[in-house]
Amino acid sequence: MGKLIFSDAEERKKLNELSHAEILARLLDKIEKTTSNLVFVEVPLLVGSGFENYFSEWIRVTASDDVRAERICKRDNIDMAFARLKIASQRQYETASSIPVVYTITNEGSTENLLEQLEKLYLQIKG
Repeated sequence: MGKLIFSDAEERKKLNELSHAEILARLLDKIEKTTSNLVFVEVPLLVGSGFENYFSEWIRVTASDDVRAERICKRDNIDMAFARLKIASQRQYETASSIPVVYTITNEGSTENLLEQLEKLYLQIKG
């Protein structure tokens, strides 16, 4: 299914239309049930999916295409060409200029480095 979705934009659009409404409904339900006034949500395809209308501040996590492709290959056990196809299919979501990004984290290093950055950011936001 992945090869079809990532190689055919029309099929990917159909899948997104079918799944995004349900995913959003479940996400909003979980958010409504929380007692915290600070909620972090990971949304891989935020811009253009309708999800962007529900958040006031965004944290952008970036990595180079080479790093992303290597990680995808390892995670999904796929070849580099397919990993790059997956990355290319997400380009439309990454280029929106209306994103109210407040914080940016660069995720080029180790998991430990990422966790350190996230902890610092959390403490900064929580104040």
